[in-house]
Amino acid sequence: MSPEADPEAPALVRNGAQSYAHALTSAGGKQVEALMRKGERNLFCAAAYASPPYDLRVPPLPVSRLSVNLTRASVSGGVDGEQRRRYDALRYSMFYVPAGLPVEWRKNSSSRHLNIYFHVGEFGSMSDGEVAFDRDRPVFNAQVVGIRQLVDQLAAELDNPDPLAAEAVDSLARLIVVRLARQLSNSCATRNALSRKAVASLRDFILAHLSERILVADLAREAGLPPNR
Repeated sequence: MSPEADPEAPALVRNGAQSYAHALTSAGGKQVEALMRKGERNLFCAAAYASPPYDLRVPPLPVSRLSVNLTRASVSGGVDGEQRRRYDALRYSMFYVPAGLPVEWRKNSSSRHLNIYFHVGEFGSMSDGEVAFDRDRPVFNAQVVGIRQLVDQLAAELDNPDPLAAEAVDSLARLIVVRLARQLSNSCATRNALSRKAVASLRDFILAHLSERILVADLAREAGLPPNR
């Protein structure tokens, strides 16, 4: 059943946003604003948050969550009991958590961030069958080219009293998720561009021509790829 056909889908999105807001409030943070479009396809909810330094424990949510950092922060924690990891979250960096996975995070400074809650079924696969979002694998500290303006616009619309703000928030949230989905799909395609046979052929070609000048065009031809790939 598609998300649009599931009568409980909008309620699941709202419940996900409410569960996260409750967890953040328990950790000392607060929800600044949240908006969700009305209508048959209200499958996205976006919200803005502000928090002091915290130890945050988020229970498994019924929908996927994409967090976007609005301030730089040092973060440590993990997903679903995995070994703790540590990284510097830059402004506009993204963190994707699939539905059903609990997370624990610690921040040592005050911070602000946006969350987008959505059904991953909306972006289940790309045209070539590649999965845009792995339903079991989170994404950490992703950087998406050209995303800053969209995030700033989303933050502004969340603070906009205009009656059309919810429509704008829904559109911007979808576009931000699409941009990340495309980047993840392209990265996967790049990683899987060469088969094992092609890699072995390239290795043999390089070993056989070590004493010669090897051009990128030569390698592309050996791998069966266009020269500009």
